[in-house]
This record gives sequence, structure tokens and C-alpha cells, in this order.
Amino acid sequence: MIITIDGPSGSGKSTLAERIGREFGFFVINTGFLYRAYAVAGLALLQRKKDGNLDASDIQELLEHKVSYRYDSQTGTIMISYDEHEITSLLKTAPVDKAASILSKNSAIREAVTHQARELAHNKNAVAEGRDCGSIIFPDADAKLFLTASETTRAERIAQDKSRSTSLSQEEVQKSVHERDTRDSSRKTAPLKIPENAIVIDTTEKSIDDVMKLIAQLLHN
Repeated sequence: MIITIDGPSGSGKSTLAERIGREFGFFVINTGFLYRAYAVAGLALLQRKKDGNLDASDIQELLEHKVSYRYDSQTGTIMISYDEHEITSLLKTAPVDKAASILSKNSAIREAVTHQARELAHNKNAVAEGRDCGSIIFPDADAKLFLTASETTRAERIAQDKSRSTSLSQEEVQKSVHERDTRDSSRKTAPLKIPENAIVIDTTEKSIDDVMKLIAQLLHN
């Protein structure tokens, strides 16, 4: 069984995916981490260049190295390596967040992430979360969810997320959230949108337990 969870930053996708993985024994696929892995490598590559831009040959270089994805079902931990270097601790920073959003517009990067996500889910009960899981990566998923929440609420959640390395104020985070929403929803390739047949859940006033009750009913049916 494949469950997809899409939605903008701070809507609760990762928290919900982690709970589904832990409580129902699903393999958790965080597609955002795959994009962030390429972003970490891309930022490192930019530091070695003088012009400050990544061209087609640079993208090809990024794709020549392997992104390894490991999910520990006992602890709910996701570990990401790039070219055999463990980089999980580097994934949740403001520069990587922005770079991942920009890189996700590249069709070659998106194709690589889509292919790897499908491989990870092969012959598994899996829950995949991101921005185009239900529309592009798993269009035939058994259940599709789209989470949303007010921009203010999402900014508050991101600012309070202790796993994110950020020194930004809540106002700066909200500005970043708005810019990310605009980039993700307006890109030509796989824009953020509600997948066909998806169940839309507004989490602004809902706790994770409230949402899990809805998921339990969905899986029961």
C-alpha cells in the first residue's frame, strides 16, 4: 500500500509521515531529504566555482554521485548519505532549504528523485511525503493526502522546529515560507498542487493526534 502526503512547508507532512511509519509499520520516504542532499552537494560545488551558478554540466556532476537513503523502522530515523558521506545533520538549514527549492525545478534532478523514491517504495507498504508525491511520483497511490495550514501557523512551526538550524526570526521565517510557496506553486515542472482524488486536511487548528484519527479511519476503510 502506498500513501502520499503532499503540502507546503510547515503543514505537518513529516510529523504525520513519521507517525504513520511508527504506528502502522510503513516505510517512510521523505522526498524533500533527497532534494536537500543534492542541495548540500550543490552548495559545496558552488563554493568551488567563481561564477556562482550551476550549469548543465554541474547538474550532471551532482547526479553522478549516489544519494543513499536509510530508514530505521525501530527508531523512525532517516539517514542520508551523498557519495558515501553522511550528511543528515546538514539538511535542515535555511541555505539548503532555499537551494533545494531552486534545484527542484530542474527536470533532471526531479527525474532522479522520482526514480529513487519509486525504488524505495517497491514491494513495501510506504508513506511518501513531499510536494508532488501524489501527483507525479505515485499517481496511483492507494491514498492521497494534502495537508495545508495558514501561513502564520506554518511559520510558527518552522521557527519552533528544534531540528532546523536557523537563526531567523519568525517574521523572516514567514517571509521565507511565502517565497518558497511561490516558487513551488509557480514552477513549470511538477508544481505544488492538490493531487487528483486527494483528501485535503487543514491542520491549522488540528493536533497530530486529531489528524491520526482521520488516518486511522481512512486505513480502516
